[in-house]
Amino acid sequence: MNRSPITVIIPTHNRAEYLREAIASVLESPLIDGPESIIVVNDSSTDHTPDVIREAGVRTLSVSHGKTAPTRNAGLALVDTEFVCFLDDDDTWLPGNMEAQLKALQEDPEAAFAYGRSQMTTMALEVIDAEPYPYPPMPRGDVFEQMVLRAPQIDVVLFRTEMIRASGSFDKRIRWNEDGDLLVRLAAKHRAHGVDAVSATFRQRGISEYDSTIRITARRDQARLYRKWKRQGIKIPLRMRLKNERNLRGLWTYYHVGYALEAAKAGRRAEALKHISYGLRCSPPHTFSPKSAFWPTAAAIVGRKG
Repeated sequence: MNRSPITVIIPTHNRAEYLREAIASVLESPLIDGPESIIVVNDSSTDHTPDVIREAGVRTLSVSHGKTAPTRNAGLALVDTEFVCFLDDDDTWLPGNMEAQLKALQEDPEAAFAYGRSQMTTMALEVIDAEPYPYPPMPRGDVFEQMVLRAPQIDVVLFRTEMIRASGSFDKRIRWNEDGDLLVRLAAKHRAHGVDAVSATFRQRGISEYDSTIRITARRDQARLYRKWKRQGIKIPLRMRLKNERNLRGLWTYYHVGYALEAAKAGRRAEALKHISYGLRCSPPHTFSPKSAFWPTAAAIVGRKG
């Protein structure tokens, strides 16, 4: 039996070295007793991921899903602790992750989950100069609107195991925003809490994953989610849907301008300008927001040019 109150599930596919960092970051937490508190779900990796898993001594299982939702659910089936969380294989915990979340859930037995904030970084884990997400204030109790409009990165969310299972877990039919779907479904029925703690890194993988085609797909998938939630009796007011569209534009802008700063610092001026142009196409107001990385990007471009 796992002695830690928390089990950490890490789904992975062909990211052995990132996985090594992810596991190491979790093992540094005082909440984690040892490798038995971690379950790595290996989804058809062909690199040396099995060696990393074996060296770490974590619990593991192998699957062939090719989709994140069923891979996470496979790990969830093995959980024997009161609380469970999920970590993407290319992200890492920061010191203190899950400590404030655990305290919030222990103080409120009716809460389904608690969440913190994520720090955007480069692939080398260098901090990108943008405010951690989601932005405060962090609501407590009724967080439904927050989950619709600004759902957190799953790396900073701690779930009550029995409630996530009772909800039906992750919907395996969804390929984009399956974690946001789960959070909305839980928040529609249960209390939850936001905590103002920057708890994990969120590596940015490159502009190719967030080009205009993906933005169109994301909007189409979001529309499908609205229809699904309506069938399940979860109503999203028009006011909230319009806000969500604005927030989606802001989210894509956040990514694009963050990539621009990474490129500018590396001296890739043309690439940085390309990213800025993508940000402007998404949302000029978000691009020029004091919270975005546009201004340090501009300074880096000018500095390199000079």
